[in-house]
Amino acid sequence: MPGHVAGVLGGGARPPEEGAGHVRSLSVKQKLSEAIDTVRRQEAKARKELLKNTRYLWLKRPDNLTVKQLDWLDVLLLQPLDTVRAYELALKFDDFYELTDAAEAEEYLRRWVTEARGSELEPLAAFADTLEAHWAGVLRWHTTRVSNGLLEGLNSLIQTAKRRARGYRSVRNYKTMIYLVVGKLKAGPQSRLGAWGGNDSTPILDSVSSGGRWARPGFLRQASAGNY
Repeated sequence: MPGHVAGVLGGGARPPEEGAGHVRSLSVKQKLSEAIDTVRRQEAKARKELLKNTRYLWLKRPDNLTVKQLDWLDVLLLQPLDTVRAYELALKFDDFYELTDAAEAEEYLRRWVTEARGSELEPLAAFADTLEAHWAGVLRWHTTRVSNGLLEGLNSLIQTAKRRARGYRSVRNYKTMIYLVVGKLKAGPQSRLGAWGGNDSTPILDSVSSGGRWARPGFLRQASAGNY
């Protein structure tokens, strides 16, 4: 996608003015999670017993934790830990995506960047620098409201079809299956399957992907030509 800067969030290869596209919220949050985990790992060297096996407590949102994990987290939040301060900053950052007014969101983000730098937590300060390097792209999310949730869902469907078939004989076959699965296309009346000598009750996905082969080559030619 032209101007898409999500892929360079950590690289710094482009100057800030090239960040004219949007930066996906998931990409930003992944970078923030990495910063939090870096703080935890650094602090765990001196507070090993307290922070042992706590990684996912800090990386998951509270509503994704079990009751037991929440109780554990409540205890940790009372401790004077750098990891706690990093975690609380991360929760505040989430509020940026809840704001509906673009100007208000920008002002909120500026205050957050100032607080992150004032925390004297180097990974958080570095993340704040990254935000500023891609400032326009991060803010543009409030205009486009672009999320990669849909893309992730489509990719999941494609990977499931790929695993089910255990591979395809050619790229062309694979692409045709993607159109069928992701596009929710119908292969045509079952009576046509019977004309090829198949069982009308056989699901089309099973018949075309069994053993990594297309059981009925005629179907592929017609599907590719749009004649089904």
